Amino acid sequence: MSKILITNNKKHKQLVVVGNMLKQLGFNIVYSQTAQETINIIKDNNQKIDLLICNIFLKDMSGFELSKNIRSIEQNLPILFVSQQITPELINQLYSSGASDFIAIPCLKVELMNRVNNLLKIASYKEQVEEFQNKIDSHLQVLQSNAHDAKNPLSSIFSLSGMPATVFTSTEEMQQMLDIVHDASKIVINLINEALDYFKLSNNEMQFEMLPLDILSVLNQVVEINSPLAKVKKQTINFSYDNNAEYLVLADNLKIFRAINNIVGNAIKFSPLGKNIWINISRKNSDIIIQVKDEGPGFKQEELAKVFKENQKFSAKPTGGEISTGLGLMIVKFILDKHNAQIIVTSEEGKGSVFTMYFKPYKKK
Repeated sequence: MSKILITNNKKHKQLVVVGNMLKQLGFNIVYSQTAQETINIIKDNNQKIDLLICNIFLKDMSGFELSKNIRSIEQNLPILFVSQQITPELINQLYSSGASDFIAIPCLKVELMNRVNNLLKIASYKEQVEEFQNKIDSHLQVLQSNAHDAKNPLSSIFSLSGMPATVFTSTEEMQQMLDIVHDASKIVINLINEALDYFKLSNNEMQFEMLPLDILSVLNQVVEINSPLAKVKKQTINFSYDNNAEYLVLADNLKIFRAINNIVGNAIKFSPLGKNIWINISRKNSDIIIQVKDEGPGFKQEELAKVFKENQKFSAKPTGGEISTGLGLMIVKFILDKHNAQIIVTSEEGKGSVFTMYFKPYKKK
């Protein structure tokens, strides 16, 4: 139901009639008594106003001034002015101040309905175009960022793969070259996969196959895969759990592995050499709780609110030359949301971070 704000600080009977007519047509009508009150309501994020109907002549501010003020804070809100007298000069002033349309009152109910519906449709189209443009801008930003990050590893692959075998004096040298090519290829594949996942998310195309899953087995896989990476950086993974507890959840195996692996991978990526990483799974009340704690640089306080938002770059940098796309944690949050799981991050700059995930146990029938 569209919400229409009517500003009527002179309490004109005709505007009251207009409000009653629109209420009968099924619209949600709210009133303001002054121009300043109107501005405050429009600024209020909890009050989603779809259309403003306003008298031209107000006590505390002219309708033209009000329109200019509103346009400085809200570009797409349709503004319909009403007046008992409409002259060419007034029409020119109305459009110059940012008005969307005008109507002379008293008016026929059908005319009012058509004007209001047309303005609401136009506003809806504008919102759709803006949303589509924002999506295009986000996609371009991801493509540009990932293409930039892929440039160096692709250059390494290109250079090393073009070297003749005769330049290597031993199989050890050749193996070192192959290891570099392998690592660079893995970086490029990760960048491509993250971009593809992001596009699937933004288009709501990511599919989930939810089945009963022992999430402890997923954690064991994550620890096994990440242990060699931690070893290279002389880090210690401390993994703890209760052998007697049951950790059955309803989940998509590959997706939930991806989410947890990303959290653990980040702990390794951003922690300095020789530090500890703790991974724990436990049962508490009606939750299965997975916690990943590190001794990395942590987040600044102002960064915490943006941790799971898309295309974010933070002050902390990977400590071993790894690449961070800024998409991983956003994808983690999306995956966990689809599992009705909650993730909370606590952090203090310079003292590491703790990511805590809460899952609901699967109850066998």
